[in-house]
Amino acid sequence: MKGRKVLQLIFEVPLEQAPMVHDAFGEPSPDGSTWVGIAKIDLTARPEERKPLKLSNRAALLCKETKFAEFIEAEFDATKNYDPVLFVKSFCGVSSRSELDTDDGAADSFRKLEADYNHWLRAA
Repeated sequence: MKGRKVLQLIFEVPLEQAPMVHDAFGEPSPDGSTWVGIAKIDLTARPEERKPLKLSNRAALLCKETKFAEFIEAEFDATKNYDPVLFVKSFCGVSSRSELDTDDGAADSFRKLEADYNHWLRAA
């Protein structure tokens, strides 16, 4: 549009990931906008230079995913709207997700839960 001083960026995702993108960003709307962040990834950095997320951070992100709540309901016979945060804490035997970073047993439980969830996603 002439006179608009904006840069438009368009990104594409594989169709099989469309539901995940929709869950993350919501429904496109012609009368509104959704602000998101874009980060440049340094592909030249060696893997050992990249900092992995702490398990507590991974758990926090996982608990926000809509599909994770569906996984809990389907695989663990939980009631609808069961709190994913409470589920992770109970499953891993911790009172705080931060314990996932210091308790080896809890960390192993979380890694298994995360792996089972990723397997469930791929199978869906």
